[in-house]
Amino acid sequence: MRLRPRAPLPPLLLLLAALAAAVPARASIEQFSTFDVLAPEVDDENAIDYLLMRPTDNWRDEWDTSPAALRTDQGCMTSAIWYQANEFKARSPMGGRAWLDFGFVQHTDPEGSYQWLQFDFLHAVGNAGAAGFRFRPSYDKSQQDFAALWTSGDGRSPLQARFTFSVEDMFDELWTFHQIAVGDQHYEIYRVHPFEPSFELVWRGERHRIEIADAWLMPMRQDIVDPSPAVSGTRSLRGDRGRVLAERALGSWTLLSRFESTSARSTRSNLVDPGDGRNDRRQWSAEGGLRRVLGPRLTAEARYVYQVRAEDWRPPVASASFHALDRIGQGELAWQVRGEWRLRFGLLYDRIGIARTGEVPGFTYGSRKESRGYIGIQARLGRVRLQAMEGIELDSEPYKVTFHHDKGFLHLQTTF
Repeated sequence: MRLRPRAPLPPLLLLLAALAAAVPARASIEQFSTFDVLAPEVDDENAIDYLLMRPTDNWRDEWDTSPAALRTDQGCMTSAIWYQANEFKARSPMGGRAWLDFGFVQHTDPEGSYQWLQFDFLHAVGNAGAAGFRFRPSYDKSQQDFAALWTSGDGRSPLQARFTFSVEDMFDELWTFHQIAVGDQHYEIYRVHPFEPSFELVWRGERHRIEIADAWLMPMRQDIVDPSPAVSGTRSLRGDRGRVLAERALGSWTLLSRFESTSARSTRSNLVDPGDGRNDRRQWSAEGGLRRVLGPRLTAEARYVYQVRAEDWRPPVASASFHALDRIGQGELAWQVRGEWRLRFGLLYDRIGIARTGEVPGFTYGSRKESRGYIGIQARLGRVRLQAMEGIELDSEPYKVTFHHDKGFLHLQTTF
């Protein structure tokens, strides 16, 4: 089976794709090495689940402008898997013109699992923003990262920019730039060291917002030396990740568009099995939407998402490929009940086409359609914002569904 889009992408989406052709600002070796396109298929509704687990748009400005804040987005993916995306940031002064930005990110789901703790030490450079360096510590010294930073603007300024050049896995045992432990016979020696340049630009105003972010994990290569021939060999990894977001208000209407892309290529060979074990993973999505203010308390929103996922394997792992096409429609009404209490009512429909060649090393439900209704409630209690959402199953599923319950989602954000 070969999947073909029924119509070409609109010119606006092609433009966004061109702007993001490389890819996002925060990434790491761990993010690219764990990135998996097939694994989310364990959840037959993974694409619409990811949509509902995004941070909410109407909380974004508070997050951007707060020097210290915490947010968590969580939800049910299967009866056994619980999605988590946690983020914490804080700022502390270090004199009149210097400061420390602290950050913690934790992400766990079938698509990838990674976390990092980072310390950004920054000093103002006249009217030219601020420059400094970043340190990401790790229990495994070989995975500690350093970066040079330059930043300008903040969450309140019309233009905000950040450029980063990271040296991944810089801080290893014995300062040899080889991953070697004393007395160990297993060596992971970098022949090509990993670097990661990235940038993020945000241009905001009363009636518009544009974000462009890209990060590249430049090709890295390691020689693996071990007493076992089945382990000795080589390993390589490269990746890119990016996004473009654009919003524009026109009277009571707001135009919404978004493009995201992630790709990674890894190899792993050994002295026993033939082949380089190449694994290519690619995923991109283009999204367009409209938001309309219907009254002082009522807002309507509609979105369409076109998402492509593909993964290819080469021996000795497999000789196979997997391709998926998600076409998602979403409609929602939001009602501001009173004060900081808000209700959300929505419908989601995803038409999924699956194509496979060879023996794919994983599970998929195959081509299908998924439909869901949902209701959510948002509230603000002091500085804490909360949202709870309940999904309503609208399909006849091959597994038991209790009282039409179809996943639950929780969101929390607070400032300090």
